[in-house]
Amino acid sequence: MIFSFIPGDVSISGNPWLKSWPAVHSGFFANTIQMRTAPAPQGPWSDPVTMFTGADPPSGSNDYAGKEQPHLAADGGQRIYVTYHQPTGFLSGRIHLVEVAFK
Repeated sequence: MIFSFIPGDVSISGNPWLKSWPAVHSGFFANTIQMRTAPAPQGPWSDPVTMFTGADPPSGSNDYAGKEQPHLAADGGQRIYVTYHQPTGFLSGRIHLVEVAFK
């Protein structure tokens, strides 16, 4: 097992800017998108940090399916792009694309 307590989708990709392997995923019953890093794809993994908070979904639901889109990374991995799903109603929602820039 790589890690546990990840709700739904997760992405793991090598990032030359960070010189590590970030894992991007949604928060557990939260509207946050989180990231962990490791020196290798199999770990050991850091504790999760919140990258950003997603858009407000309807009451009683959460944003989900947060993951990096590594094919869109720019500037050698200094800028990455993350997608997530925001529910908007019964069987409906929006996919958001968010740019994250590392310093």
